[in-house]
This record gives sequence, structure tokens and C-alpha cells, in this order.
Amino acid sequence: MYNEIAELGRETLTQDEYLNEVPGYEWTEVFCKRTSIGQQEFYNSAVVSLKPEFKLILADYYDYDNQKIVRYEGKLYDVIRTFIVNNTIELTVKERFEKNA
Repeated sequence: MYNEIAELGRETLTQDEYLNEVPGYEWTEVFCKRTSIGQQEFYNSAVVSLKPEFKLILADYYDYDNQKIVRYEGKLYDVIRTFIVNNTIELTVKERFEKNA
């Protein structure tokens, strides 16, 4: 079941009242389920200095619009790989070292 909620985001720039550019995020909520990273995938990623945390599987690949940031359970993650299987899409993510967005 896809009974968990994640937010897919992209970075944006807006202007404040003084016309200064202010960075922000644009978020879209999606239903998903969390799965583990396979052992082989984990070790292969370590060879190229990636540290995948887990995968989020979205029920419909149309929910994904090439966003590069995921907010899940209060933490931020970067999307490092996507993989479409039938109508679903797997997002492999790694922790993003940044203050809460």
C-alpha cells in the first residue's frame, strides 16, 4: 500500500519587497511507500562515494516531475536515482545536509 506521504520539491527564487532574490522551495505532496536499499546497490554506490539511504516508491510515475529534493518524515533528501517499473517510479535518496526547509 502507498499510505505514506512525502513531499517532492524544487528550489525556487522569489523577490521580496526590496527586490532581493530569496531562495525557497516549491513542494508537491505524493503518496509513497518506503523500501530498503539492496545490499549490492549499497556497496556499488559506495564505490562512487554515494550514500543512499532508502527508496521511495511512488504509486504513479506521473507524480514525479523531475524534482531533486524530497522531504520525508521531517528530513530533507536528494534524489540520486530514479527507476520506472511498470506504472511506478522508485526514487533512491540520500540525506541532504541542510537546515530544515
